[in-house]
Amino acid sequence: RDRRLDELAVVTSPHRNEHLMIRTDVAIGTPFLEIIRATLRNRFDLVIKSAEKTQGLLSSILGPNDQHLVRKCPCPVWIDRDETTHPYCKILAAVDPLGDEDKGLSRMILDLALSIEPEAEVHIAHAWRLPGESSLQSGRGRVPRDRLEDVLKEQEHMHKEALSELLSHYDMGPDDSKVHFEKADAAPLITGIAKELPADLVVTGTVGRTGIPGFFIGNTAESLMQVLDIPILTVKPTNFISPVTLS
Repeated sequence: RDRRLDELAVVTSPHRNEHLMIRTDVAIGTPFLEIIRATLRNRFDLVIKSAEKTQGLLSSILGPNDQHLVRKCPCPVWIDRDETTHPYCKILAAVDPLGDEDKGLSRMILDLALSIEPEAEVHIAHAWRLPGESSLQSGRGRVPRDRLEDVLKEQEHMHKEALSELLSHYDMGPDDSKVHFEKADAAPLITGIAKELPADLVVTGTVGRTGIPGFFIGNTAESLMQVLDIPILTVKPTNFISPVTLS
């Protein structure tokens, strides 16, 4: 432990000054558990961690400690990559205003994306889908084509209105050139935009279910981390409760 503390002192000493307080610590135990417990104990606002090295797999594959942190850490988790270049020139924020349980997750995502690098070009992505569309096109639940088109238009309008309300807080709109509003599955859309830009960082939310600690549905963040080899900052709803405790 003393040797590790000495190594941390060497790494941090160039950054210490009268305006910046740096505290170092060495924990012993399972990495993700100790990181989450430190977060709970100190009420950290952000965890930044280098991506785990994986043996025999693609560099983008998320290691087990990273997966646990993304799923269970109560504060935003930033998984960095060794190949990261600075400063960030292009940042992609993925939002879902209709999917926010507390209506604050998308605001938090945009606030973070816009504050990371003042000179960065921030793009915003929102994917929408009609739940059960395939069953409405065929099978027992099939509806007439014109009725399905009407339902699709209603769904698109509902998503666009929610996105407009969200972006109005930032003097933006769905038709802005840096806003990507498309009918698609979230993970493929975000992946495609991130590679096309190309983005230096993706900021996205993780979707939790109230009352079930650590339980996630359709976690787009984890899907992105399996295919993108760039840093990803993941944000949880404010009502998320970590299944890890201090006791």
